[in-house]
Amino acid sequence: MTEKQQVRREIREKINATSEEYRSKASAAITLNVLTMPEVRDCKTILAYCSVGKEPATLALISKLLEEGKRVCLPLCVDLDEEGHRTGIVDARS
Repeated sequence: MTEKQQVRREIREKINATSEEYRSKASAAITLNVLTMPEVRDCKTILAYCSVGKEPATLALISKLLEEGKRVCLPLCVDLDEEGHRTGIVDARS
């Protein structure tokens, strides 16, 4: 196992050990912090990601950004490996 794989495994274990309540509170705090950043308040277009699994939830953030009239761009990910990890990103214009 490579060092990178080991670090990812350790992080995954730590994430899996967190409670749903903690992840929900953390996601809300992240959303609030992002929405109050001057760089975000002043921009017209923002790049984001659509959360999956136990990642910090982004739907509320994306919804709020759209309500504020911002253009939100999300990557289109394809080619999941056997563990469900993303292995490629495709340009949405292609």
